[in-house]
Amino acid sequence: MITILEYLAKSLLLGILFYGYYHFFMRKETYLVVNRVYLLASSILMVLLPMTGILLPGSFFIGETSAPLPVIMLPEVVITATRISEEQQSVILNWAIISYTGITLAMMAGLIYGLLRIVRFYRRSVSAQLIEENIFLIPGKGSPFSFLGRIFISDEYRDHPGLRNIIIHENAHIRQRHLLDLIILELFSSMFWFNPFFFLIKRAMREVHEFLADREVIRQGVETVSYQQLLFSEVSGNPQYIIANNFNLLTKKRIVMLIKKSTKSAAIRIWGFLPLILAVAVVITLLQGQKAVAQSDNSTLSVEKTSVPAPPKTVTPPQEPEKVKTKPPQTSKSVKSDAKQVQKKTMDEPGKEVFVVVEDPPQFPGGDEARMKYMQQSIKYPEEARKKGVQGTVYVTYIVEPDGTITNAKVLRGIGGGCDEEALRVIREMPQWVPGKQRGESVRVQFNMPIKFALGEKKK
Repeated sequence: MITILEYLAKSLLLGILFYGYYHFFMRKETYLVVNRVYLLASSILMVLLPMTGILLPGSFFIGETSAPLPVIMLPEVVITATRISEEQQSVILNWAIISYTGITLAMMAGLIYGLLRIVRFYRRSVSAQLIEENIFLIPGKGSPFSFLGRIFISDEYRDHPGLRNIIIHENAHIRQRHLLDLIILELFSSMFWFNPFFFLIKRAMREVHEFLADREVIRQGVETVSYQQLLFSEVSGNPQYIIANNFNLLTKKRIVMLIKKSTKSAAIRIWGFLPLILAVAVVITLLQGQKAVAQSDNSTLSVEKTSVPAPPKTVTPPQEPEKVKTKPPQTSKSVKSDAKQVQKKTMDEPGKEVFVVVEDPPQFPGGDEARMKYMQQSIKYPEEARKKGVQGTVYVTYIVEPDGTITNAKVLRGIGGGCDEEALRVIREMPQWVPGKQRGESVRVQFNMPIKFALGEKKK
């Protein structure tokens, strides 16, 4: 399952990607409908894309694999721990949950308070049907704004020379349903307040809404110069409402956008890079998902999928363990032979041969999932390694005897800090395996097992 830190990291990276693309390529262009759709889609993708690793199966991303090949390297066992004690980790986690909940509730309370202010205007406003049915006059000073199909205008605007243009502007907000965008972005920024790009996207969306409404005013025959003068006159310190469309918002930028026209080269640039941005977003999202799939695909591992070469094709167990002789590592070409091929070397003493591939390989009681569970439950992260920050992969080799017992367990590559000894201890104490068979007879079979010790993640 994807962790909270992974989700946060991916969401932040997607925010940098999406908002950065908008800021440098789209913000100053007049393709306003495209900008609106892009900003809303970006915010939704920043919420959903980091979760695709758990919503879709790994085979969807990496495709079907070839038929399983006989291999010596067993799937990696991962042993995790934290640099702090379990008690400290629990305290930190509890405080993190409390902090997140408290800040989220505070953000939601601010949103609710803004809505209550608007409700208060509903109650105090008076319908101005002589102007238009959806116009409501409110006492005192304030900037015109629209909310849920109504336009609220201060009494001071009753005889304003630009009142008609203001009404056209606010009706454009209503017809184009800009309020829905604001509601979605307000909820996202309140729930995902730890990602600053939701706030930047919300601010950019407000700009686009005003540009779209201004464009509608010009399309209905209002002269650009007179409308610019109206915008200049509306620059004031009147209060703004976080979830409503305010007329005197972003005045200077709106004046510039009224006279600007984007070129065709800008459109080509925007649409040309957009597929690349989406592709990068998918790669960012799925990098960890593919890694997890590779680790969990126990049935189709091959030598190419391991970081350490397979053990020798044949091993001649000596009388004394420290004098084991091995041949050079097995290459991938030799592994890709017929799955039923048996490779072995017979020693001078009959019955002492060691197989690396057999017709019926040995099995841990209960299967490979039971082996992984046994290792994860039995291995304890050494305190010395945890304190010193030691982590890495220990590679152990051992032989499953004809009676299923484990012998000749040795460390091929260690990391120290007590991890090597702990890995050997648990492997030597494994229960008897179901022995491997070749031509119906139980035989000795050698395995390599990688055991990864990792710090910084929540212990499973």
